[in-house]
Amino acid sequence: VQEQAGERAIDSLRERLIRHSQIAEVRFVSKQEAMERLKKQFGEQAHFLEGYEQEEENPLRHSFEIKTKVPEMIGEVAEDLQTYPWVEDVYYGSEIVDNLFRFTTAVRIVGLAFMIALGITAMF
Repeated sequence: VQEQAGERAIDSLRERLIRHSQIAEVRFVSKQEAMERLKKQFGEQAHFLEGYEQEEENPLRHSFEIKTKVPEMIGEVAEDLQTYPWVEDVYYGSEIVDNLFRFTTAVRIVGLAFMIALGITAMF
């Protein structure tokens, strides 16, 4: 969400995301909640984030976490969301997601080939 977006803009964006036909879940993450998550990730090194607790100093942005109805549609949904007003950036780990989909497709093909081989073997 863009930094200058106010509450009304965020609510409007949330409603638009909820109405999107390919989105199953929408969750708002405030910049304060994002900072708390970051602190947990840093663990013992979280002291590096001291001084950023106040909203004025917090460099993180409000964001939405979404879940698509069909995981393979994430790329298309991300492109669509990039055109929405008040959306500054859409991140979904495209390289990781694409590699994961390629891997699962390969596993399905190998499994299908194995099943066919077993079926042919069973006939003899």
